[in-house]
Amino acid sequence: MRPQSSAIKRPNLWAVFLVAVVAIGVGFRFYHLENKVYWIDEVHASLRASGYRKREFADLVPRDKIISLAQLQEFQRISPQKGWDDTVAALAENAEHAPGFYLLLRGWMAAFGSSVMTTRALAATLSLLAFPALYWLAWELFQCSQVAQLAIALLAVSPLQVLYAQEARQYSLWVVTVLVSSAALLKAVRRQTWQGWVLYSITIVFGFYTHLISGLVFFGHGLYLGVLEKWRWTQRMRGYVFASLGGLGSLIPWLWVYFRYQNTIGEWQAQAIPLDALVKRWLLNLNAVFF
Repeated sequence: MRPQSSAIKRPNLWAVFLVAVVAIGVGFRFYHLENKVYWIDEVHASLRASGYRKREFADLVPRDKIISLAQLQEFQRISPQKGWDDTVAALAENAEHAPGFYLLLRGWMAAFGSSVMTTRALAATLSLLAFPALYWLAWELFQCSQVAQLAIALLAVSPLQVLYAQEARQYSLWVVTVLVSSAALLKAVRRQTWQGWVLYSITIVFGFYTHLISGLVFFGHGLYLGVLEKWRWTQRMRGYVFASLGGLGSLIPWLWVYFRYQNTIGEWQAQAIPLDALVKRWLLNLNAVFF
């Protein structure tokens, strides 16, 4: 008989650490979703996804009247009287918000219900897609699995990412689109195939229809590629320009909606906000990255 070895194989501490951190991050995203205050922007998200316009809500619920929680929740639930066309109409009056997430939320609410837990669970679930998306981006940047794994660990427990993952808003989905589009750009630059640029163009479409501010992200991609190519009209630059034009062209229908309803867009944009209030908000958002 062969003697049995007394040596015990040590566990891979790095793998244990990575699994533990990711598990903690996932737990943070779904822990007590229903207990946090459902704040005004989340209420608006449910209102639009359910197909109610702001004016319609204001007409049915006068400002000088106090309503109960049950009455308010009636406007945040899918009803047979409100179809998909009502959701699109409600979004059209707030066209500064791209429709992608809200249409997803409408389908999610129709399938699983309209409770606070359910609506927030969509954002939390979408936030999990950021893990493979970030791994892909880190791999395209560094070609090192340990760097990609460390990036995932940092993302998993980032207070800012957890904060947005727990809100019934589009930001967790937007993070995914930013990561995927950046990785797709690097892949297209590296391989220089038309398939790669088509994939990048598709990510631009998803990015714009998730959040209009994605335009700044894609502009940043152009600056990066311009520096990389020393501002020469190379094959890579042509691929980027044509892919960007294709993605931007898909936004034309929503741009028409935006300008068609610009007189009803975002009343808060016309408010005069003091500089000190803006600075406090910027510092609050910056602190949320760490605390």
